[in-house]
Amino acid sequence: MRGFLKKWLPKDAALQEHRHLQGLMAKLRNARVWSLDRRSIAKGVAAGLLICYLPLPFQMLLAALLACLCRANISIAILITWLSNPFTFVPINLFICQVGAWVLGEKKPFSITRPALEWTRESIKMFAHEFYLWFSSLGKVYLTGLPIVSIGSALLGYMFVQISWRVAIYWRRKHKVRHQIIREL
Repeated sequence: MRGFLKKWLPKDAALQEHRHLQGLMAKLRNARVWSLDRRSIAKGVAAGLLICYLPLPFQMLLAALLACLCRANISIAILITWLSNPFTFVPINLFICQVGAWVLGEKKPFSITRPALEWTRESIKMFAHEFYLWFSSLGKVYLTGLPIVSIGSALLGYMFVQISWRVAIYWRRKHKVRHQIIREL
């Protein structure tokens, strides 16, 4: 994986060509934001997970800026933001609402019912109004669940990378010692 990512990361000479972004370029020249070590990758995963659940445009830009501030791997942070995409948007937001409802103690945070819709001007206006009322009722539940899911997944992602990286090193060393013993026999 490290070799694959190194091919796609920008080189320092390519970064120096963009003189109009001098302030940002100083942060981008920091070796930590492109490093493929355990801490930088773990911070990049955490930054990406923290941003990816926010229903905002420009998630990749926000994740890159957060990664620069935290000296995390920018490419990993941007990659992780793609967990929320048009295919996963609805399940992720339903999960956020469920978490918010669970924390607030609400039994039924929302109901999904298919309204009878006729294709007339009045029925479409009524549908838009009903949809607005339904969506606005989710505000408290959604705004409670969003920071919990966002911060919780960022912490879990950070810990997962840290632990799995250490386990992989342990297994690699153990496997290497085992092969050395077999060769000596």
